[in-house]
Amino acid sequence: MDDEIALLRGIVTDPHCDVRRLAYADWLDERGAPADVARAEFIRLQIARVRDITTGHIPLAELHLLNEFEADWRHGLPEVIRERWFVRYECGFPAMLECDAGLLIDAWERGPVLVPVEALTLHVGAASPAWVHLRRPEPMFPLRYLRVSCDPPVGSQLMGVLLRLGPFPWLEDFAVRDAFLSDAALAGFAPDPLFPRLKKLSFAGCNLTDDGAEALAVSAWAGRLDQLDLTGNAFSPNTTAWLRHRFGPALVV
Repeated sequence: MDDEIALLRGIVTDPHCDVRRLAYADWLDERGAPADVARAEFIRLQIARVRDITTGHIPLAELHLLNEFEADWRHGLPEVIRERWFVRYECGFPAMLECDAGLLIDAWERGPVLVPVEALTLHVGAASPAWVHLRRPEPMFPLRYLRVSCDPPVGSQLMGVLLRLGPFPWLEDFAVRDAFLSDAALAGFAPDPLFPRLKKLSFAGCNLTDDGAEALAVSAWAGRLDQLDLTGNAFSPNTTAWLRHRFGPALVV
């Protein structure tokens, strides 16, 4: 078990290293159980498909393995989430997950979640004490895509909670939807050192006003983003013009 934990930690902390994933496949082969051997083959098939740029379809062998053994593979996920998370596999491991924030917090509190999740959609139902006081887990998911949707709204505490989960060295796309986010939440919100690779940022539908727009306009985000989505917020014409001057074609408003 210690060997497995070490292998999985290596994959989470170095998510783009195929050698680590293939080493885990070899370890699964050594265990020899049918579900383990199938998972090892599945990992190799998915890595081979990603490496082969001429492949435009998913091989039937990969689909057969997923259909037959995916329920067994989910037992490797934390118990509190294995039945309720949406999961998509890439290079043999869960890479896209969608879940309730409370389930994720519960999982993190029970111990490390050793899954190389790159795309995460969180649904926040309320600002519970556990959510408000959440600290960065170790290791953190190697996220490239993060969506946070709050219903009902959480408000001003949300950004502080999310920032405490950083830094996000791989994150490229970050979106928050909270009708009560508040302008003050964007004060000091900047790319470095938390978001060195971020290219798409969205605060659509967060009911920001001119104060929030000003915080973004004077920040270091100008010139760093390919897209800044601020649709559904209430800005004056002058502030909108200032945003367009600062962000150019990256702005969506």
